[in-house]
Amino acid sequence: ARPAAPAAAPVAARALRHKQREIANWVMAHLDDDRDSVVLTDAMSEDNPIMAVTGAWSMMCGYAADEAVGRNCRLTQGARTDRACIRALGDAIKDRRACRVQLLNYRKGGECFWNVLSVSPIEYQGTTVMFKGILKDYSSMLSPLVSVQPSQFFRAAPSFQRERPLLASLPARPARIVVRDSQGPVGSPAAVGVESTADPTWVETPMYVRRLGWTVPRRDPECLCLWVQDALAQLGVRCAVELDEGHQGDVFSITVHAPRGLTCRVLVLQAAEPGDYRVSFERLRGSPLEFHDLYRRLRAHLGL
Repeated sequence: ARPAAPAAAPVAARALRHKQREIANWVMAHLDDDRDSVVLTDAMSEDNPIMAVTGAWSMMCGYAADEAVGRNCRLTQGARTDRACIRALGDAIKDRRACRVQLLNYRKGGECFWNVLSVSPIEYQGTTVMFKGILKDYSSMLSPLVSVQPSQFFRAAPSFQRERPLLASLPARPARIVVRDSQGPVGSPAAVGVESTADPTWVETPMYVRRLGWTVPRRDPECLCLWVQDALAQLGVRCAVELDEGHQGDVFSITVHAPRGLTCRVLVLQAAEPGDYRVSFERLRGSPLEFHDLYRRLRAHLGL
């Protein structure tokens, strides 16, 4: 008699699908459905279709869950969505890399909005089983800009590729999320994720001297830089931006050339709380009185 065909591969595939559903259910159960705009996509199926969305995602994009599930996320793209950013996002999805993109997306009714999308692959036993996308509508912050034009961008920074466990809290930035069986037996509360909200990959950027500044909660640093640049331009001050992409996190540096020989630097740094950033102000050259006056005018202009 001929030996039976090996069933190991189908059994393993079914087990992986079961684990994928278990992970998706755990993720959705730990989200605030009304506040967290999140989409999960199926990395194990062709064209990476949507698996689940929150109510907040539906409110933002205009599609009910039953209209979105099974379709690709390109349903929110439109005429003004940057094709180069979409190609870069597609390449990151293929390569299973974490990334952040700022796009002009479209609601179901055709209205466009500024979307900052953070994409994190979720892995189990070396396989990417899904992607977790966190959307933020920045239209109210970017549309009123007067002197600086926001642009669409794609970033896959080194700090985004750091591994972190699946936590009950949303990632403060894109990350490689890895689920391990050692987190608990199947069926236990810790079988999939970790109930803790402390992100081990988030490190506050150290400041070795005391500087003027303020902390901004839950804002992405790229948008904070645009916000500060626009305010400086409206105050008649020239500036230039540089980005240092480090393994621990990004540092945005805005060099400011003000009248009467004043030169200073604005830094956008990771603060102590995951997802918060500190805007730090330091004088490089020129009058301390002029420096403090510019700092006060900038804060007043920003409404702080």
